[in-house]
Amino acid sequence: MEFPEKTPGYCGGGNKMLTLEGKERFTANITGDEETGLGRWTLEDFSKAMREAKNKEGKTLREPMLPYNGMTDLEVKAIWAYLQTIPKIKNVVDRRWDQD
Repeated sequence: MEFPEKTPGYCGGGNKMLTLEGKERFTANITGDEETGLGRWTLEDFSKAMREAKNKEGKTLREPMLPYNGMTDLEVKAIWAYLQTIPKIKNVVDRRWDQD
């Protein structure tokens, strides 16, 4: 049995993804690191990100993140609870290249 959460960099961000138009974006750090991840987020902040694609400051998250407004409270809480079990990774993701 493998444990992906034990692999180096797991959920630490910086992975290249593409938008529907083929523009490059880099994934965010979704570990619990207080400086570079979700460590200062609440369940409510995370729920808003998942359901409305809005960050903690209320700004719209960009593709490829889309809103999953059909998620139940239980689903959001389960994902949030799982993210709390992942080791924190300090990783500043260079977002300058994420610009349109």
